[in-house]
Amino acid sequence: MSDEEFKKYKEVLNAVGSGDLPKFEQKEEIAFSDAAKGDTVIDDYGTYTIKKVTEPSNPTHETGSITFSLNKVLLATFKPNEESASFFDREELKLAVMLIESENNSEDTVSFHPFSTTVTTNTKGQYDAQTLLNKGESEHIGQVTQEFRTAFNLEDENLDEIKEMTFILDKPSKDSMSFGEEVKIDVTFD
Repeated sequence: MSDEEFKKYKEVLNAVGSGDLPKFEQKEEIAFSDAAKGDTVIDDYGTYTIKKVTEPSNPTHETGSITFSLNKVLLATFKPNEESASFFDREELKLAVMLIESENNSEDTVSFHPFSTTVTTNTKGQYDAQTLLNKGESEHIGQVTQEFRTAFNLEDENLDEIKEMTFILDKPSKDSMSFGEEVKIDVTFD
């Protein structure tokens, strides 16, 4: 329990019986999909501070039987919380976070793997997805939709210097066989 939480807990316990329980301001949680520059997003692993945001002008793409939209890309710093700190080799990471929605247009079970995406930057960096911070299910059983959050550890990059990124997404697969085309998506930051 944090010091702030303990202080609130103590105030409530001290007020029990008086009938005058303290009121505390609730922090509004921000979702990644709603986050803007300067916002803070908190999840089970830690705190993201959003530094840059872009929404691609042409977000929709198709490969095989999968139609997907790259709705937003965020550049952020990430501080792991106490429980997850041991999973990371740094106290703070620099991340690119890709938000995707996908739909399978066939009745077949198809796998689409945004977590195996590679990203390159205008600063000559190349990065794979950060396994632990991803969210979503790559298997599409029939005509279903899925949402993905894929994070890339940008290591020692200066986020202010990143102006362009290219995401390279693998082909979907069915019965362990790839089909469709690899998709490259360029995004820019102001």
